[in-house]
Amino acid sequence: MANQESENMSKEPKKNRLPIAAFIISIIVLLFGNNIIGRLFTNNPPILNNNIVDSNKLLTEETTENTDEDLNHLSDEEIAKKLISDIQCTEFDQIIKDKKYSRGLEILNIAQNQTLQPILLKNIENKKKGIFLMMEENFDNVFFDFPANVVLTQYNDKYGLYSRDGKEIFSPIYDEIDPLSFEPLLLTIKNKKYGLLDKDGKELFSPIFSEIEIYFEPLYLVKENGKYGFINLNGEMIIPPTFSEVMSSGDIGLIKIQKFDEWGVIDTLGQQIIGIKYDTIGNFDNNGIAYAKYQGQNIFINKKGVTVKNPAFK
Repeated sequence: MANQESENMSKEPKKNRLPIAAFIISIIVLLFGNNIIGRLFTNNPPILNNNIVDSNKLLTEETTENTDEDLNHLSDEEIAKKLISDIQCTEFDQIIKDKKYSRGLEILNIAQNQTLQPILLKNIENKKKGIFLMMEENFDNVFFDFPANVVLTQYNDKYGLYSRDGKEIFSPIYDEIDPLSFEPLLLTIKNKKYGLLDKDGKELFSPIFSEIEIYFEPLYLVKENGKYGFINLNGEMIIPPTFSEVMSSGDIGLIKIQKFDEWGVIDTLGQQIIGIKYDTIGNFDNNGIAYAKYQGQNIFINKKGVTVKNPAFK
């Protein structure tokens, strides 16, 4: 009897747990909805912050795509009008980038009929020529308005040249081709090295220089294997790269050069004016006098390298 009473006592609390659990679940559902319960009995993972970020990213990407699509929402007439007011029209450039050549030519025809300005007509004609060459050779872009006797071509982010009479000078192999200052030379860049072409696209120097500067016109400063030298405006090597340092002298016609830790002076034609023998040479003043040090002695020299009196005394 005692065992039976004990057994009944142990069973009664168990019977009371079910209503209590049901009551608690009901309260949770009322307060928080079915989402929590659903997640408890499904394999779907909870929504994480990363998923929320991804959703925002998708929204951003969709907005970006819509923006790109909006580039060409204008009519051909509207794009032609923009092309006349701004020859670097973004909408037209996108059409060419997408290789929609027929539409591009139609827009250029519309623009051509809407202007009498010679410069604009020339630019439109150059763009037409570029499209024709792109269609023939499958280039990504062609620049007939390139400021030289050549036509710049582009394919896969590389650049090449065509002659004005339609002959390929070389295929797109350079990282960049740019006009060098206002001179009839073209700068080429390949693997972070610089070279030079003449105005007709003939290679004067392959990309071997780590620097090409125009500080000392009519000479160009070039650097190869850590040494400096000079070429002229025709691309001819005037002084091979042999100097360890090159600096201005305070006189527009003179250049200080260093070799084997000694300094001298050349002119802008590459002629040596002062021998390379000084420990240091300062800049020339308005009277053509510069401080120098020779074999440890402080002196003053003129622009011919002649030792002169200290300019502090008349």
